[in-house]
Formats: sequence, C-alpha cells, structure tokens
Amino acid sequence: MATRPKLSIDARVNVAKQAFTNAKQPEILALLTPKGYSLDRLNALIMQANAVSAALTEQANQSGQKQHATQQQVAHWDELERAYQELATTVRTIFLRRPDLQEALGTNRAQPRNTAGFLQAAHQLITNAMVLAEPDKSTLAQAGFPDGALTAAYQKLLAFEAAELAQEQQKGTALGATHEKDLELAQLEEEFRIFRRLAKLALKDHPEHLKALGL
Repeated sequence: MATRPKLSIDARVNVAKQAFTNAKQPEILALLTPKGYSLDRLNALIMQANAVSAALTEQANQSGQKQHATQQQVAHWDELERAYQELATTVRTIFLRRPDLQEALGTNRAQPRNTAGFLQAAHQLITNAMVLAEPDKSTLAQAGFPDGALTAAYQKLLAFEAAELAQEQQKGTALGATHEKDLELAQLEEEFRIFRRLAKLALKDHPEHLKALGL
C-alpha cells in the first residue's frame, strides 16, 4: 500500500484554509452551524490561517537575513584573519630579537583558536602597533605597515565586530520568528483537528460536502 506523501507546512495551512472557506457554502454552513461553526467563526479561522501564512513568510524572510548576516560575518572574519596573520608574521620577523616588543604586541603567542581569544589578540596587536614609538614605528612602516595599513587593519577589526553583532541580533530575530510560527501553526492545527472531527459528524450523510472540505 502506497504511503501518502507528507504535506509541507504551507500545504497543510492551505488545506485548512480551503476547508474553512468551502464550509461557508450555504448548504454546508447550515449543517455546521449547530456544531459551533457560524459564518463569523469560520471567518475567524480563515484569518487565523492567514496569520500562519504571514508568520511562515516572516520566518523565511528572517532566515534569509540570518544567512546573509552569517555570510557577512564569515567574509569579515576572513579579511581580519588575513590582516592579523600578515601583521603578526611581519612583527615576528622584523622584531625577532625583541621579546619585550613581541610580548607587548602579543606575537609571542600562537593565534587563539576561539573567536573571543582571537579578537582580544587582534586588538592587542593592531592597537599597540598603531602607537609604537620610534624607531620601531618606522621599522614597521618600512616592512609594509605604515599608519595607513595599520588603520586599514583596524577597520577590518571593527567591521568584523559589527558583523558579529549583526549576526547575533539576526539570529535572535530569526529564532523569535520561528517560535511565533510554531505557536500559531500548533494553534491552527488543533483548531483544524477539531473541525475535521465535528464536520465528519455533521456531514456524514453528505459525502459530496465532505469532499468539498477535503475530508
């Protein structure tokens, strides 16, 4: 025996909406009204189904924005990591015999693997490099990191932090949209479950009406 394909959420909502809409046909409505399904209640259920459809659209929109925010975060991370590694390698090379300076810039340690640790290391390296005294400042500039290059690295740091914040905020918004959708969908499906059972009782002698309701 073939198994019926599982309907998507959109399809389930549309099935319920179509059933509530067709139940407004006068000959069907007359039989359902004694079961508590007046025209006003059916209209309210249709509005409820429309609200679920809107929640599904909002969830999809927020999910897309979350994905975009994540992509932006990854892109800014890659840019910052490249800038950090280039600067760190340069410092380790030209100040090889300056353990005091390497400690101040944080290049005496390996790059942290976690985000928080990496950001702390990037702040330490970039901001301290920007305020180096002479002649270290000129030495670093001659090796490819004048003030402009250090400022550009710092801008990459700020851009990543902004992208990370935006991604976290968007993740929270997307979770909220999912929760709202799940709640409204559960309420609609419970209403439709009760409707189906009562409609089958009220219309048991009218198979054509049951067919019109998709039951």
